[in-house]
Amino acid sequence: MKKKTICFVVWNTKKSGGLAVIAKQAAWIASLGHNVSVCTIVPGDRNLFPKNIPFFSPFQFWNMRKFYDIVIATFWPTAYLLPFINSAKRVYFVQGWEPGFSKNIILSRLAQETYSFPYFTITVSPYLSEKLQKYKSSHVPIVSPGIDRTFFRVRPKRRPRRPFCQIFSVLSTYDYPKGVDILIDLVRKIKKSYPSFRFALASYEKNPPSPDFDVFYTNPSQMLLRQLYSQSDLFLHTSRSEGFPLPPLEAMASSCPVIATDSGGIRAYAKDRYNCFLFNRPEKLITDRLIEKVWNNTKTRRFLIRNAYRTAQQFSWEHSLKAWEKELFHS
Repeated sequence: MKKKTICFVVWNTKKSGGLAVIAKQAAWIASLGHNVSVCTIVPGDRNLFPKNIPFFSPFQFWNMRKFYDIVIATFWPTAYLLPFINSAKRVYFVQGWEPGFSKNIILSRLAQETYSFPYFTITVSPYLSEKLQKYKSSHVPIVSPGIDRTFFRVRPKRRPRRPFCQIFSVLSTYDYPKGVDILIDLVRKIKKSYPSFRFALASYEKNPPSPDFDVFYTNPSQMLLRQLYSQSDLFLHTSRSEGFPLPPLEAMASSCPVIATDSGGIRAYAKDRYNCFLFNRPEKLITDRLIEKVWNNTKTRRFLIRNAYRTAQQFSWEHSLKAWEKELFHS
């Protein structure tokens, strides 16, 4: 294949799960010999990207006037920038339902408008593909992220029962869609009933959102995350809306039982009462006694762990990146 010039347009480089996916895609395309660059509206840390991938600002007009074979919008404000970049093909990579990212009606409407733009759109889950289809005349292809199956791989095994339950959560950011307020409220309610339960939180944020967490890890390494998943008794996920949440899938691969909100995109791999427990409203976690069903019932716990582990093995970065390459260059 002829070497191509590719430009990813990102809003900022603040660490997040979505940006980590974009960084992996950019690194993969660059490894194939293509010229990859990143246009970032808000400059910042570049640690997620390989050092050989150059960055530039949209205010550097000489870079905007260059010709790119493919230019890729990755967040709704960046979709408005694509017409100002000289390119043969415009791609819109959607990882979340972005009209729901803000309570501001105007911002929500502006985000929604971008889905009607005449770009080749790729998304990450059947949930998002179905929602985007209302704005498109053609099928919206799905390229789901993956996990490192050789790294996050802890086979199901019997664990000695402890006198307390260690519950672990991951919040990349404290933005509204991530449901940080839901998590804090549930932690407080659970602690009232079970004072001995311990709650750990990992995040890219520098400080914990509440003193209710017993342990907080900022910017954890992959090695530490694997350890936390495998040593915890339960993984609690409380996002309002997700395109394809990776932390619950990593927990499944690490044989940690998952209880999560039905955030839409999680249904790409999560099946209620088969490989996890899903709940639609926060109070259902309490009224349906979901934690007790996992913590106190060994049979249920083993059933969920076994099925979740098998599910997680179906998702790999190798498959994801090859699918991304196919959609980008051959569609």
